[in-house]
Amino acid sequence: MKSKKITPIFIVALLLISSSFKLLAQPLNGVYAVGGTGSDFSDIYSACAALSSRGVSGPVEFNFSSGVTNCAATIALGNITGASLTNTITFSGNGHAIRSNVSPIIKIDGGGYLVFDGFDIAGAANFVGIAFWIINNSHDIAINSCVINVGIASASQGSACISTSQDPNAVNAGIHNIRHLKITNNQLTGGWACITMLNLITPDTNQSHTISNNKIEDFYSCGIYAHSGNLMEVNNNDISRPNRQNSHTVVYGAYFSGARTLRFNNNNIHHTGVGAYNAVAIYHWLHDDAGYLTSEITNNTISNINTTGSIYGFTFEQPVAYGLHIDSLKFYHNTIALNLPVGSVGEIRAVNISSVPATTTALIKNNILSISGNGSGNKYLVAKTSAVTLKSNYNLFDLAVTGGNNYIGFTGFSFHGNLSSWKNSTMDVNSISADPVFANIDCVNLIPLSGAGMNAGAGVGVLADKNGVVRSVSNPDIGAFEADSVINDLALVSAVIKPSNACYSDTVFFTVKNAK
Repeated sequence: MKSKKITPIFIVALLLISSSFKLLAQPLNGVYAVGGTGSDFSDIYSACAALSSRGVSGPVEFNFSSGVTNCAATIALGNITGASLTNTITFSGNGHAIRSNVSPIIKIDGGGYLVFDGFDIAGAANFVGIAFWIINNSHDIAINSCVINVGIASASQGSACISTSQDPNAVNAGIHNIRHLKITNNQLTGGWACITMLNLITPDTNQSHTISNNKIEDFYSCGIYAHSGNLMEVNNNDISRPNRQNSHTVVYGAYFSGARTLRFNNNNIHHTGVGAYNAVAIYHWLHDDAGYLTSEITNNTISNINTTGSIYGFTFEQPVAYGLHIDSLKFYHNTIALNLPVGSVGEIRAVNISSVPATTTALIKNNILSISGNGSGNKYLVAKTSAVTLKSNYNLFDLAVTGGNNYIGFTGFSFHGNLSSWKNSTMDVNSISADPVFANIDCVNLIPLSGAGMNAGAGVGVLADKNGVVRSVSNPDIGAFEADSVINDLALVSAVIKPSNACYSDTVFFTVKNAK
């Protein structure tokens, strides 16, 4: 039988085909263009498919072109082979828009070492759902500099900008163990809550999260809703809902349940929307593990809570029946200005501490607590309705209200209508009562101009104010701001009198400059 001769051309073709298959199977490594002419991947779906099938062997960046991706299905990512703290996977949006009527828009299921940066993500018309759904032991996820809008009309519990809930139809319930989630520099709009971070097992498996420098707005019930978290940093966020027309019966700026080692600093909660709902700006409930760690809430501002219902600026609760507590809560250098709207009928409490055992110490120092306006409900600057060890001192109290019954403090046993009476109960012996004269409360400028709290605080280790101005170590100003940085901001350079007419007042010319 005559043998067939294999030509060199055929061998070369086989080698080329074999090389091509090997190239396609290679793990991803480096920078890849997505979308546009001559790109490596046509869209985000093909990029995610390559990650799933090929994995990575080094840091990977997907660089998106401008334009819009209209999603017909969820963008899904799971565990990626080769991904690590060194081999991170970055989706650089560059303003690329993602529009979808499918929920969740992006699902991360057991994934890690992922970065989403610079995307414009929104639900299409009448969208009800979740933009980012992060579940099943996902970890080391960063969402940065994104604009995310899930709509401001729906009251559905299945709606959030970012959620770690177990049930996509209930963003306030779940048992997922999520670690190292960073949410930074985003604009987040709408949803039942803008951010929900949940775990119903133990705080140790839902830990080391950062929520910072975000604009969080127009949510239905909660700006931030966190359950059973450990080592949480929540800093420099602006939380408001001025455009929300419907409300839950209780609206929370930030809600923390079972949180340990919470650092809630330099946040601004304001303009919660006109209505008759009840409002709690900061809610802190039930720390896990007896004698474990300390939470710190410093340099925050609360103002323009626009409901006619009940308003609690800060509430700290630890039901004694649970038998759980922390050593101490540090509530330092906050400014709470509850300027009541016309028609206020609810109970008003600037600081409210209830159901907390005597084994916990609440340190309330260097705060400005102010209630102003008219309302028929009872009003308290500090209300303590539990056995908690309360150490309140070096605060500035401003109770400029009419209507109802009005108190500096309440201890569960006695009412104190003025500072002298409150001091006689061994509370706030170094505190003062004065009008702080806020620069412009309607515009959320809560810098006090009266000078009453200047150098009147005690050193508590908060070394800078909300604007980053260095504080005195021993005698800082009371409140979130170092007021002397503004009060002493103007210096006189010269003054000249120029007579114009002997019968009338002379003209005086001043030259001034910024002193700081």
